[in-house]
Amino acid sequence: MDWTDEAIKILRAGYKLGLPSRQIAEQLGTTRNAVLGKGGRLHLVHPNATPSRPRKILPKAPIVKDSVCQYPHGDPDKPDFHFCEAPVFSSNSPYCKKHHDICYRVSSLHDKKRRADLEYFKRPDGVFSSGYKIRKTYI
Repeated sequence: MDWTDEAIKILRAGYKLGLPSRQIAEQLGTTRNAVLGKGGRLHLVHPNATPSRPRKILPKAPIVKDSVCQYPHGDPDKPDFHFCEAPVFSSNSPYCKKHHDICYRVSSLHDKKRRADLEYFKRPDGVFSSGYKIRKTYI
């Protein structure tokens, strides 16, 4: 729609009288959405409009440092939320050793290869030189 000065006057008058947007749109020969969009751009407030709910203000997230563990503890929406902050395991990991082991698991293909290697080095009685006994169900 081409918003002429006359159309804007009708729009402002309709808002001032509290007419529904649908009815203003019929007077202007346009759509309800066009009326609502132009009213919003002109910062017109409809007298029958319900006030919007206030936005929930979230607490700021804690500042994360590169050299400490970034494993989260607790609910981020609660004030007692924090990170582990223990020294990191390595320069390639954002976690300490304990949380690195929780977050990064060895793939099953790697496990199968490792088990096959262990089977190769096993003594005939099933015991390794370290005293570790492998179960027969692995391979």
